[in-house]
Amino acid sequence: MKDLVEAGGLAGIGSHEQLQGLGFHWELWSVHSKGMKNHNALKIATIGTEALGLDTDLGSLEKGKLDNILILSKNPLENIRNANTLTHVIKNGRVYNAETLDEV
Repeated sequence: MKDLVEAGGLAGIGSHEQLQGLGFHWELWSVHSKGMKNHNALKIATIGTEALGLDTDLGSLEKGKLDNILILSKNPLENIRNANTLTHVIKNGRVYNAETLDEV
């Protein structure tokens, strides 16, 4: 996948949400483990909706799209495993605690 992405090809991350959502992280870390840059791995994990033909509705923060914002406590550009340091989710303009799903 690294070569495909570096050549400008489309790719995406997918999982079956095993073990309370860890499957997605395992897929992301697996892709990264083969030498893909952190930025590219995160890009296909988020903007990878283009590979599914859903990029007009999802995948980036733009007016008219349905996306949410994930807030992390550590920077995944520094270490890809920081992608699982989720603290809050902003969905439809409302902020939720990631651990309890209580609205903040």
